[in-house]
Amino acid sequence: MESSLCSRCSTIPVKLFQPGNYTHEISVPDSVFPVPEATASQDCRLCVLLVDAIENEGHSVRESSRGTVLKLQALCKRKGDLEYHAIDSESEHTKAIGVWIGGTKICHLRFELGSEESATDGYSRRELRRTADDPSNFELIGTWLAVCMKQHNDCTVNLVSDLTLPARLIDVRPEENGVDLKLVVTANQNQQLRHGYAVLSHCWGPNTGGMLKATKANLAELQREIKWESLSKTFQDAIEITRKLNIRGKGIRYLWIDSLCILQDDLNDFEREGTAMHKTYSMATCTIAASSSTSGQGGCIIPRDNTSSYQLQPCHLTSNKQSIIIHPWSHEWSNAHRGALSTRGWCFQERELSRRTIHFTTHRIFWECRTAIASEDHPSMINVQPLQIGRASCR
Repeated sequence: MESSLCSRCSTIPVKLFQPGNYTHEISVPDSVFPVPEATASQDCRLCVLLVDAIENEGHSVRESSRGTVLKLQALCKRKGDLEYHAIDSESEHTKAIGVWIGGTKICHLRFELGSEESATDGYSRRELRRTADDPSNFELIGTWLAVCMKQHNDCTVNLVSDLTLPARLIDVRPEENGVDLKLVVTANQNQQLRHGYAVLSHCWGPNTGGMLKATKANLAELQREIKWESLSKTFQDAIEITRKLNIRGKGIRYLWIDSLCILQDDLNDFEREGTAMHKTYSMATCTIAASSSTSGQGGCIIPRDNTSSYQLQPCHLTSNKQSIIIHPWSHEWSNAHRGALSTRGWCFQERELSRRTIHFTTHRIFWECRTAIASEDHPSMINVQPLQIGRASCR
């Protein structure tokens, strides 16, 4: 059934949902409402989705926002378009509406096209797997990595001029009989490091007494072997994830974890390596984020909870017997779904510095790089770069 729209949203042209560079502007709704209560009311369905999306990204929509102009632009991309991502097939374009306030892209709303008869059939998406470590999820992550490394120029640019590697890394697949893991000095690993390294972004938690840390006393032992049973669940999961990452048929062999790669009782080492963490994250092939874990025992691969206190319904539009189904942002990408890690200031810095971040949450896996975002259930990459000035518009 077609959703009712307010006078503002009813002016949105069909062209906005077609591949091209069209933009359309509407103002923030005069009446701002609590989103959950609005789902059962007769409020404009598209306004509900827009407010929900903006609020989920931390931008308050209040009385003072009246008159603020939202710029909407189609992010439908076809093969040959500048922002086309090869993960999409010829027939399945990346379909989304980008939402800007001023020159800043706030969020996007995905949509799909269908016949009027199919508008009530629900919407297509990749089904969430029962566990995060399902083999098909790692195939998907491998595709994201390959597309990003091949097509995203901004993700391959070094943000730092000094390309000195961190002093130590964890070798997750050492070529030694009987040795499962060990700490290595990067100066001795130049040849093996050609496929890069991963880093872990995680919360230490309030009680770190049981967390394995590198010290002057145990450094030599850790360089011989790291005992699996001495590691927290988060560290174990990060190591298993690193072992399963595959880029063009090559695996990532090395992982950086702060507490194991920086000597925690050596002030000189801590100052040298700690102050270089911005380089460590920005130079890494990818960042593994234990996004829903509040401590070392939480892990990256954790029981899934895909329940929700409320669920917004899609907005159904119909034009010339073709249906347009616009889906809620909160089902796919929000601070709530990204988990506890997104609320920590230093983890925000790690996320901003990283080329590519793979978020492991209780809900789903998220992909985030300098160019695009995606999720386990909506794997097509959506461009997140700023709106280009001077594009054609329809008002």
